[in-house]
Amino acid sequence: MQMEDLTKTQIVLLTLLVSFVTSLATGIVTVTLMDQAPTEVTKVFSRVIRPIEKAVSTVEVKAPPVVPKETTVIVKEEDLITESLAKNAKMLVRLYEVVEEAKNYVGLAVIIDSDGTVVTDSALINSEYTYKGVLFDGSEKLLSLVRYDPKDKTALLQFARVAEDILASQSGKISFPSVRFADAAAFKIGQTVLVLGGDSRDEAGIGILSSMQYRDSSTLVDGAAGVATVLEQKAGKQHPVLAGLGTSIRTDGATGGPLLNIFGDLMAVTVIGATNNPAYVPVNAIVSQLKVFHDEGVAVRRNIITEIPKDEAVAVPSGQ
Repeated sequence: MQMEDLTKTQIVLLTLLVSFVTSLATGIVTVTLMDQAPTEVTKVFSRVIRPIEKAVSTVEVKAPPVVPKETTVIVKEEDLITESLAKNAKMLVRLYEVVEEAKNYVGLAVIIDSDGTVVTDSALINSEYTYKGVLFDGSEKLLSLVRYDPKDKTALLQFARVAEDILASQSGKISFPSVRFADAAAFKIGQTVLVLGGDSRDEAGIGILSSMQYRDSSTLVDGAAGVATVLEQKAGKQHPVLAGLGTSIRTDGATGGPLLNIFGDLMAVTVIGATNNPAYVPVNAIVSQLKVFHDEGVAVRRNIITEIPKDEAVAVPSGQ
């Protein structure tokens, strides 16, 4: 058979066969020559090949980088609500007026700073009476009236420091759990709100924020919202001030108690409205009233305004 008669497939196979035989023959010849080569030649080959083998063996093979796995944590609104209520139950105070030997329940209050200052509905307070507060753990402590005007919607009281409490505290300072204030600028109609109350046991209500009432800061406003108005005027600002909130909640036994968002922040304090329905004094008014107390000290209005300078109010510290 002539080469011209071969097909393409046969030519390819013949080429592979010749390559294989050539490689095999080359290998045999190389090994034979290496066996017959002088010792000096083999040493040269060994010196060249061994460093190459060592370099190849020390090459580090890096593992691919580990990509951290992202885990999404889903927090249910129900969990936020139950946590919020449980946390704020420790800041809830049940108020009792002490008349001679009797102790009469009047309503609720909320601890708003670590000094033991509490805020409540001013309609519950009589400046001639003495008050006690029952804390979440059942302990009772005397309260002193520190900021009160019948025209205001809220009043401030403070737990009195007694010798036993001061001795029990290693630092000499008694610290109370207090609420965290919400940002009034972030309030939105329709957001979920909670009410915490109950005469003898904790009760809760849930609903939505249904309305927000504003007043012009250029006019003088009586009541707790008026405190915020006065501060705005002193700062030279003229814009609407949040003066009240409305909700879809209808709960009895919550007067003086807190209105909360789902994160447990204080949005307002429940008071008795003009039609005996719940009304809510917003947090901006409460913060302003607390600031005035810290700055100016005790002020209790009975028939006339009686103000006690801070440096003379020994029995009830101003909280600074």
